[in-house]
Amino acid sequence: MAEADELLHQLRHQHFYELRHAKVFDAMRMLRIDNHSCEVRILVEWLTTKGHMEECGGLAYVAGLPEASAGIFSFSEYLAVLRDKAHRRWLLAKSCELTAMASQAEVTMEETQQRLAELFDATHRNTGKALIEIITPKEARAFEADPSDFLVGNGLIARDQFVTIGGEPGCGKSRLATTLAVAMARGNGSWQGYPVRSQGRTLILQTENKGTRLKEEFAAVPADFDDFIRVSKTLPSGLAFSNSDFRRELTRLFEKWPFELLVVDPWNDVVAEEAQGDYAEALLNIQRCFQGKKMPATLIVAHLRKPRADASGRRKSGRELLHELSGSLKLGSTSRTVFAVQPASYSMDDDRIVFEVAKANDADPDWLKEYGTRSAWHRRNAAFEACRDFDWDEWMNPGQPNAEKRAVTLEMFQTAFRATQRHGMKKGELVREIAERFEVGESTVWRAIKGDGYGRKWIDEAGGVVALKEEFR
Repeated sequence: MAEADELLHQLRHQHFYELRHAKVFDAMRMLRIDNHSCEVRILVEWLTTKGHMEECGGLAYVAGLPEASAGIFSFSEYLAVLRDKAHRRWLLAKSCELTAMASQAEVTMEETQQRLAELFDATHRNTGKALIEIITPKEARAFEADPSDFLVGNGLIARDQFVTIGGEPGCGKSRLATTLAVAMARGNGSWQGYPVRSQGRTLILQTENKGTRLKEEFAAVPADFDDFIRVSKTLPSGLAFSNSDFRRELTRLFEKWPFELLVVDPWNDVVAEEAQGDYAEALLNIQRCFQGKKMPATLIVAHLRKPRADASGRRKSGRELLHELSGSLKLGSTSRTVFAVQPASYSMDDDRIVFEVAKANDADPDWLKEYGTRSAWHRRNAAFEACRDFDWDEWMNPGQPNAEKRAVTLEMFQTAFRATQRHGMKKGELVREIAERFEVGESTVWRAIKGDGYGRKWIDEAGGVVALKEEFR
């Protein structure tokens, strides 16, 4: 049925010159909306019940359609013919209409402009690219994401999605994009602590790094991954998505070497910071490069203003960081996922960064709670290295005396499992149970049970589920 849905989604009523076939197509669409199969027996029953059988040519004609139709393996060629013929019919009809307008005694410029605008709209409908596509609530409820679209995590980074990494200069944004490309080439493992779901190709369009820096950037990338990554040299015209020639060149690259991830680095070379009114147009121009195809996940590398603390001296985090993005109103709202990268300190000797998910609209909330939204790392030329002993209290409340820190104890673990009457639970559930029951910070509990935390000696873990070791129950 999923295969049938995919094929039906590419067809349009106006593709069919034969009205009987258009009626059959409409009937099949209705069957799928009601979650029925499109096999001939069910199709015949539906057409008969609705009184449409004669309009579709009768029982014998409908029953013989499977033998006369294109098979699934020749569908793409069949679809191309349908679209071409439909387009030509449309052109012939509209040329007759324009000829008739030209022969009228009086025709004003305003009437001509209005009709041409209507024809433009009709062109989109005729080619299957409706300006406004609508669905029913039932269709919305029936939607299921294609698992192959997920690149990192459960919807954290996915195809047909804008993602932004925002950070201050020099904190490792471009290197994070490179490590993501390497993780995509590997197709497994993790990136910044989040599981990589798919193997895929990455194209990095960048304007800042030249030969020496690119050599340094890719020195640690295994040669086995060379077929999965492409990077631009410095671009003479910059990231000129407003230039139709530039867009066509990117479209040609995509058709010749299809990629699942596009990196745009840096965003301020696409739109100047003072021209924020052009942000919407710039994002639309990127989408235009992949019109008619599923857009690759598009990672935008942007600047993050130096985040200011709030009135109480607490450092901003989470969604508050969206307001620190350059052009945040459009860039932050259009991106389905936003990562914020901040240096742990402004010392040149400190290689630590804080990596935070500021927005994740398409990610499963329970999954995100389990994996967490904030982590600390050491910058490395290859994959970043996790920082296990980061002082989160000092980070969130810089320069302020820390409140008395409470360690997570074995008794807290034992009480949490006994209170819930469960032998095992997901890490996120255990963290919340201990944090709420004993008024301990969640970050403190996470530090105890993640990686080589001191609480690991009391628990076993299998498949993301943790349980107390036998001797501590």
